Amino acid sequence: VVGEEDDDDVVVVRDVNKPTALFQYLQLKCWSAASRRVRHRPREATIWVGKGGYYATVPGKWKVLPLHAATILGAPSRLIIEILNAYPDAARRKDLNGSLPLHLAACGLVTY
Repeated sequence: VVGEEDDDDVVVVRDVNKPTALFQYLQLKCWSAASRRVRHRPREATIWVGKGGYYATVPGKWKVLPLHAATILGAPSRLIIEILNAYPDAARRKDLNGSLPLHLAACGLVTY
């Protein structure tokens, strides 16, 4: 777990090799398990998961919130809404490419 500054807030970042349970369920596209997890552990919706270091420029580096991941992976809209209810500010948080979750949904990007 790494702390870094993002818009004057301390941000928790988990390495992709040790992601949160919510992120793991999203990666596996276990939508019902992800839904249960976000309802029982809403704080996990606030935790970034990333790869490639956090302060250096590294090829292939990325960092996403569960909302970004759910959007990229094509989660059902009810799960997207549950994640947004757990962490409404996620809709305003940009990934390392400067994309909001809305941009990812509009582009249909699957890059992670």
